[in-house]
Amino acid sequence: PDQVGVKATTDEKLDATGREEGIAAYAVVLLEQV
Repeated sequence: PDQVGVKATTDEKLDATGREEGIAAYAVVLLEQV
């Protein structure tokens, strides 16, 4: 929970997500060897 961030934005109607015809999800992960 302290290491999780959520951000929402729009594509200014440039593609399917911007025209509200679909959604997009992106994930970025940092792995550390312990």
